[in-house]
Amino acid sequence: MMAALAAAAAKSETHHDSDSQHQLPREKSATSVLSKLSNASNATGTTGGPDGVKPKPAFGLLAKRPSMWNSVHKFLVKDKPPAPVKKYENTYKMKPDDETRFKGHKVQEVVEDILDTRLQDEKYDKGRANNLARNLSEVIKMRIKKLNISRHKIVVFVVIGSCQEQCLRMGSRCVWDERTDDYVSASYKNGSLFAVATVYGIYFE
Repeated sequence: MMAALAAAAAKSETHHDSDSQHQLPREKSATSVLSKLSNASNATGTTGGPDGVKPKPAFGLLAKRPSMWNSVHKFLVKDKPPAPVKKYENTYKMKPDDETRFKGHKVQEVVEDILDTRLQDEKYDKGRANNLARNLSEVIKMRIKKLNISRHKIVVFVVIGSCQEQCLRMGSRCVWDERTDDYVSASYKNGSLFAVATVYGIYFE
């Protein structure tokens, strides 16, 4: 009985060893196939580096090169000295001079003249109203700066709307010094549109 059990155990160990020997080449063959595929993909640039980032292929003529105009610009400005910075001393003036004050009557004339000249043949168009108001504010600001109103911030606010027999009220509030700051408002109206322009002159040092 003992002899039969020993023979059966030996036969089982022999069968297990033979199965392991048969499976070992399969594992080696699978490992070799994976290593070949990895080497082939690395050679073609389809896999990334150690960080998983795909390398960018170089296309020679298609690679990014500096522009000719950039080179010319660098050559022209290479020896050009930087522009000097202007420094102004404080005047310690708490109020403007009489000749440089915000002149309300002159500003009023300028604003009314611009509105009458620019809007007399205009018809309301909601697609152009925004740009028209912006252009009017820029024109008014440039004309006012020619009146020798120095040391003032000029703020221009223009509203354009359609005339449809409606009622409109406008108001504004500002924190300023009544002795040095002022504002002017002018309006224009034709059969198609209306416009209201408000100009603020705020003194600053």
